[in-house]
Amino acid sequence: MGLLDKKIRKQAIKGTASRILGSLPNGMSQADATKFAEGVVDEAFELQKEKGTDILPVKAAHLVLTQSVPFLPENYLQYLLAEGVTTEDIGSWWNLPDIYRWLDVVFQEFRLGSYYQTYLRELGEPVKAWWAVYSHNECFSYGPPVEHELLKGDDRPLPFELHDRNTAYLNKRILAEGGGPLPPEEGEYKTRNSRFRAMIRCGQA
Repeated sequence: MGLLDKKIRKQAIKGTASRILGSLPNGMSQADATKFAEGVVDEAFELQKEKGTDILPVKAAHLVLTQSVPFLPENYLQYLLAEGVTTEDIGSWWNLPDIYRWLDVVFQEFRLGSYYQTYLRELGEPVKAWWAVYSHNECFSYGPPVEHELLKGDDRPLPFELHDRNTAYLNKRILAEGGGPLPPEEGEYKTRNSRFRAMIRCGQA
């Protein structure tokens, strides 16, 4: 790992630890969050190397828009447009440094995996636990999602290209409620995600 990568890794661990403390169950210490973050960051670097995406320039949105990214499916742009993704959404995701995209991907896996373990202890059945995870949390797909019995129709994952739009909507709703949780009528995705995810796709959120 070069000096630049070491610097990025150090910054990424610090930022990821803050995300962990802000989004995972309470009771985790700073030391535990940092250790957790190290695992997230190291896996992100491993995935980047495995997939060969480190060859992409920092601003790669134009490559997606011209369908010039070799590891993406041929019809990827059409898929994004059908999902309600705009050129602005593509820019917000694909103009990030590549390693930060992988950090979001891996962080989601760690976060949802952590919630799965919690729900499994509470519910006792894997299928019920995964359903609770997908129903209570936003869920994204890096590339077209694989069809899954719990994630289909309007419940299918959002493209990661809609990550910023999703975050902006959640922040707006939380701020509107004075920093508290989303009210049931606006946060219905806490029991069923389809209406919420459909709103994000069509730009109503």
